[in-house]
Amino acid sequence: MRKVLSAAIVTLIALGLSGCFVSDKPLFDTKSAAYPFADGTHYIQYFTDDKGGWKEHGRGTVTIKDGWYFAVNKGEHADGMYFLLMAWGRNYLAEIKTENDKKQTMYMYGVLSPGGGGFLEYGAECSKFDPASLQKKGLITYKPGEEDNCHPTSLAALKTLMGTVLAKAKPDNKYVVVK
Repeated sequence: MRKVLSAAIVTLIALGLSGCFVSDKPLFDTKSAAYPFADGTHYIQYFTDDKGGWKEHGRGTVTIKDGWYFAVNKGEHADGMYFLLMAWGRNYLAEIKTENDKKQTMYMYGVLSPGGGGFLEYGAECSKFDPASLQKKGLITYKPGEEDNCHPTSLAALKTLMGTVLAKAKPDNKYVVVK
C-alpha cells in the first residue's frame, strides 16, 4: 500500500483498500490521540520517485475537527482525509477514517516517523508479510469477502505489526511542515 498517509499527511482514500491493515471500529480514539501538528499547519508532501529520491506531490493544510485531524491537499491532487495519531515511542501510529466501496466507515493504519527533515510515512501492506503466519500468531483475522485485508485483533497486535513494517519497509512518503 504505497502512499498510505497521503492526501495531507495521509493518502489512503485514493487507493484501493486491497491488502491493508484495517478495522471496522477504531483501535484508538481521540482520548488517546497525540497532536504533534497545530491546527492550521501547512505541509508539503513528497512521494518516492523511481530513483529512491523524493518528488513533490502536493501541498496542504491540517486542521482539527471534533478531535480528528482533517488534512486537505490543494491543487492537482486535491482531496481531504480524517486521521488520528497515537504516540508510539518516537513514532506515531496513524488511524485513517475512510469508507469502503459499500460506503461503510472503516479505519486503516500506518506509521509516521520523524526523519528526513520532516515525517516519513510507512505504508502497511499485509500482503508483503505472510498473512497466514500473522493469523496463526493471533495478530490478524479476516473478514469474509475481504481476505486480502488484514484486520488487527487489538491495539497491541497493531503495534506488533507496525513494528514489523518499520523494520522491513522503506518510507513511501515524506511530509515537511512549512509556514
